[in-house]
Amino acid sequence: MRRLPALLATTLAVVAACTSARQPEPAPTTTTGAGPVVASFVGGVPGSKAVVAVVANRDGVAVAFVCNGRGLAERFRGRLAANHADLVSDRGARLQVMVTPAAARGLFTPPGQRPLGFAAVLAVGSAGYWQGRGTVAGRRYHVGLVVLNDGRQCGAVTDLASGTIRPAPPAKPADLDQRISLPVPVAGGHVMVRWVAA
Repeated sequence: MRRLPALLATTLAVVAACTSARQPEPAPTTTTGAGPVVASFVGGVPGSKAVVAVVANRDGVAVAFVCNGRGLAERFRGRLAANHADLVSDRGARLQVMVTPAAARGLFTPPGQRPLGFAAVLAVGSAGYWQGRGTVAGRRYHVGLVVLNDGRQCGAVTDLASGTIRPAPPAKPADLDQRISLPVPVAGGHVMVRWVAA
């Protein structure tokens, strides 16, 4: 992977400054020397209104979601190699990411647009990526929700047949429990989402 732009260092500082002053303990992180990172990260994508969640899981797989609460909802999944991944979504967006115990840094390239640098910080408490799939009234949906460390949320409901994207209603903070599923309203019913564990 090419060296990421120098502007990412300042991006990380901006993202970190947006988190609340008082935070719970970070979600569990596993590292062994220079071995695989196992952790969840959240942050903004400077130069856009999008947010990003990246999960590096115990199977060596990166799962990520980028959305802006309107027409952007990009899902990524792929193998990590030496804590790096170069992923492409179903819609043709690209996510190049490097994970460390403290942050996930990289480039997000929307289809047909210029790359945007991002730096996501370690998720704490119920922050992270929440997602689920379900069928309601014969239509299949994907629901993705990014919860930032300061409690802000950005989510999207995608109709998997038509590709239509609409905002997902925010969850009540008291309902954000990593141990249980959370119902998210869609047309004619609900889709259950769960916190994506590292």
